[in-house]
Amino acid sequence: MTRKCIIGLAAAIIVSGLGLSACAGQGKPRTGDPLTDILNPDLRVSERIRSTQRALRDAEAGRADAEETRRVLKVVAWARAAPVELRLAVIEGLFAERGKEDDSRALARYLLPHEKNERVVRYLAEVAVARGWVDVTPSLVRCYAQRGFGEQDDARPEHQALLALHPGTRIDQIVFEVFLDPGIEDGSSGTGGTTGNSSVDWTTLTRADAWDLLARLDADGTLRAELLFSDRFDALTGTGAILRADLKACVEQLHTIPLSAAELTWLGRLRRPQDAGDSQWWTEAAQAVGRVSKNNLSGLRLRHIEPIRWAAAHRPEWLVADRDELMSTFRSRLDGRRFNRRSARERESGVLFQERLAQRHAELRWADLLALLVIDEALSSGAVRAALFEQAAMDQADRTTEYGGVLASDADAPERFGVMLFPPRPASRLGDDRFVASADLIRSSDAALAHYHFHVQRWSNARFAGPSRDDLVYAWRQGRSCLVLSGIRRGVLGVDYYQPDGVIVDLGEIRAP
Repeated sequence: MTRKCIIGLAAAIIVSGLGLSACAGQGKPRTGDPLTDILNPDLRVSERIRSTQRALRDAEAGRADAEETRRVLKVVAWARAAPVELRLAVIEGLFAERGKEDDSRALARYLLPHEKNERVVRYLAEVAVARGWVDVTPSLVRCYAQRGFGEQDDARPEHQALLALHPGTRIDQIVFEVFLDPGIEDGSSGTGGTTGNSSVDWTTLTRADAWDLLARLDADGTLRAELLFSDRFDALTGTGAILRADLKACVEQLHTIPLSAAELTWLGRLRRPQDAGDSQWWTEAAQAVGRVSKNNLSGLRLRHIEPIRWAAAHRPEWLVADRDELMSTFRSRLDGRRFNRRSARERESGVLFQERLAQRHAELRWADLLALLVIDEALSSGAVRAALFEQAAMDQADRTTEYGGVLASDADAPERFGVMLFPPRPASRLGDDRFVASADLIRSSDAALAHYHFHVQRWSNARFAGPSRDDLVYAWRQGRSCLVLSGIRRGVLGVDYYQPDGVIVDLGEIRAP
């Protein structure tokens, strides 16, 4: 086997994450060829680091092909399963090469968005600051968007690097500017040919990550709403200007702002629906929100707008009621119902979630209560219940996945309601205790009241009557009102409502009509 083939094979092994232990001496011996030895997982890390240093010296002295050396070292830099000491030595060596500043900066840009090791992130962030690599800002933002390292946000290396690269600018403003204008050229430069895809829309990915990060830095959207109207962004063109216009319209006409990246995409579809017949929805929604008193607009989210639009047309008395009146109406609807508390604890935390209205009522805003009333009205429909029980039976018979769908008003008879089932596709069937919402479900739910799924692995499933931690994460990411319907006994489902902030309300049992 030729040296080039050996290196290619070893590189493939590293990229696939196999054979990367730091154990020594049990397999292939040293060959004396530095590039081959760098990729040999059977050698001690210290030996592989020395081979790295020798390879760089050979390349600098002209004793080895400089481009081939750099390509092999990039393979190791990208191998996240490789020993971190080796990766850091390789990256440091690459960054030290003379005449390769642009390539090194590109490598940092492409490594950061997906890097999971805190030491590597910290090193890359420190180098970016030391060398003034301002164009690494979008990658730092994407890395920062990941939940990471058990540190407070303001102690994260990405946070500190962003402030150092943009002195005198607030962190939320830096991230917001990246969101509106990522300034990224697509391509795979800096990857050494081992990864990267020129067809990937880096701008869209960066904007999504920036918006998700802002959801942490600006939990209620107040700072983003202020920045939107700053005249510093008046000169924006292209998609940045379109996004800003959408967000301004959302704030001005619907009195809310998307919090997560999924909500941002949702807003774009509402502003430019594929079905021209849906274009009236925005007008009706804005008019309905305009009838809500100022006191009741606090905490309004996109998921509240359809319930407000429906109530304006079909329950106008709810729209003008205050919070206490809505709470009284909702309590009266729950009177006499049977409830089933989830007794299965969360695996990691051992937590039992609070689900009764008496425990959660103080956390519900006016708009939450209106949404609950409209959803409960939909669940009182015999046609909706019949469809849900039919779907629950399908779910119970299918051991490969959980089923789910969308609860919405009926397009042909808007005062009525309907449910649309979206069984997960074959590749998304991850087991009888998992539901994966399809892209079709998401796209079909722009004017929906809620997403729902079933816990009907068996009809006597009261132990799991209620959302799991993963279900709550889904509600937060999607920004949706959600329902989980659990088998209590044959012909009886328990219904639990939950929303993005983690509030759960048990709506009691429903029976097959």
